[in-house]
Amino acid sequence: MAELVDQVLVDEAPLGVDRAALADRRSGLLVAIEGADGSGKSTLVTNLAKQLRDAGRAVVEYKYPDYQDPLTGELVGSFLRGELGDVEDVAPELVALMFAANKNGQLKAIEAELGRGAIVLLDRFTYSNVAFQSAKLPAERSDDAAAFMSWVKRVEQEIFACPDADLTIWMKVGSGDRPGSDPTRRPDRDYLNGSIDIHENDQELQARVEAIYQELATSEPSIKTIEVFNSGLGRLRPPKQLASEALELVLEAERGLSEFS
Repeated sequence: MAELVDQVLVDEAPLGVDRAALADRRSGLLVAIEGADGSGKSTLVTNLAKQLRDAGRAVVEYKYPDYQDPLTGELVGSFLRGELGDVEDVAPELVALMFAANKNGQLKAIEAELGRGAIVLLDRFTYSNVAFQSAKLPAERSDDAAAFMSWVKRVEQEIFACPDADLTIWMKVGSGDRPGSDPTRRPDRDYLNGSIDIHENDQELQARVEAIYQELATSEPSIKTIEVFNSGLGRLRPPKQLASEALELVLEAERGLSEFS
């Protein structure tokens, strides 16, 4: 399937996005918060943004999927509601293309914010697509997993012009409870129209996603890990404590970029 898609995609940034401009910008900082569903990403983004603003930084937040995107927003919502079939019914290549295209509508705004020196916080980005779609590969395709991950990244970055994040923070839940696993506690459910999110509802998928994030964090230097669960105390760590740890990672990444500018 990936080979077939490669034949019909043009290796060109769509909808007028200037890929060179995205690659050259480094006055701002692009930070992606990643993790399985319910790992506390949105809470971390909110708390981290506050701490950064309190420290005098200009901060902008974006959340994916973007259900307001006029081209793909409703399609993504329809998929997550299960209207296109169960998780295993839709080829992961097609889902990868859909989620990659969903990011395109906000890229010019992100480029502009980075150009003015803002810290841009992303609630999910490229590695979410890599992890979730790779987690859906059937057992008979396990040998293709590394090539598939590379293909998803190429789709995101070369076809749809998604920039590399300067820092990716993985919210590692491990064996602990997911802090946001109860959908009734979450306000961002309008896209479901009363239905159940087929990703969130598939606990086996979530476990595979967690395992793939672990693999990515081991191999990708730009991915930093924050432990959500305190195994010693047997409970979740306080959200503000997680944000303080993330703040140190962001400030360190900011210092690193300043050294090269």
